[in-house]
Amino acid sequence: MAASAGDSGSAAAAQAKDDTYWFENYASRPYVGAGEDYVDYAPAFLYGVVWYQSNPERRFEDCEGELANGWDSARAGSPLDWTKAKPAVRDAWYRVSDLEARAEVGTQRTVVDVAGGTNPG
Repeated sequence: MAASAGDSGSAAAAQAKDDTYWFENYASRPYVGAGEDYVDYAPAFLYGVVWYQSNPERRFEDCEGELANGWDSARAGSPLDWTKAKPAVRDAWYRVSDLEARAEVGTQRTVVDVAGGTNPG
């Protein structure tokens, strides 16, 4: 499916909002170690957002192999290997999918946090 110019503009705006969100919140995520820098995680967050936007009908778990294979090309200088980047990619994927689901139905749903707990969405 081809994206229109309007779609790419709205996708860019959504990505900018996500970048702001992650910049403000990354340090509180359970997979981020003390003193780790946002610039190391930013490519992983973006990767999760972009992949979800391109594959909204798929689940993260169903794309995981493809995501892992593409990480080296997408990492944009990030020192994180796939094992370390994966929770951030998954976190970004589920954040975008949850926001989209809430916008479509106008309700909150419970999502599974990458740390294994649940959070009201």
